[in-house]
Amino acid sequence: LERRLLSFARLLSCIALFAFASSSSVASEALNERAVVATAQRTGASQDRVREAATTGCEADMFSMNLCAEYQFILVDQAMNDIYKRLLASYAARPASLLTKGQRAWLGYRDRACTFESSGLEGGSAHAYSALRCMSEKTKARAKELQSYETCTEGGCPGPRK
Repeated sequence: LERRLLSFARLLSCIALFAFASSSSVASEALNERAVVATAQRTGASQDRVREAATTGCEADMFSMNLCAEYQFILVDQAMNDIYKRLLASYAARPASLLTKGQRAWLGYRDRACTFESSGLEGGSAHAYSALRCMSEKTKARAKELQSYETCTEGGCPGPRK
């Protein structure tokens, strides 16, 4: 049952990640390659193995699922960081400082919330996968939020901008 639930959750997460990447031009070749390299460095897997896991939809075994989830998390995390850096550079000193404080607090929230949400699987083979999927989903949502600040042009936008 755990395996079936994970397969279904994996399918939904992959669809949601693909939709996010496609809609926001996040999945550029350069970003994909950065994510492959970072995943290989973090996991010790070869870059070819990471590419394979990322493109097969994580269907093989638990190792492949975890490797794919790690890649997907790094991909969205790097995309969010790219948006954050652009946004930070566009603000005057005070709002930039507030954004930095907010982002640091959000990172702590994400990590703690996902530790809690995956705690029911601690010690099991699906624990890392569950934690990474949680972090990916929360990071994707934060990237969309940051992107909305970046594109905000009407009253009530954070600011002032430079």
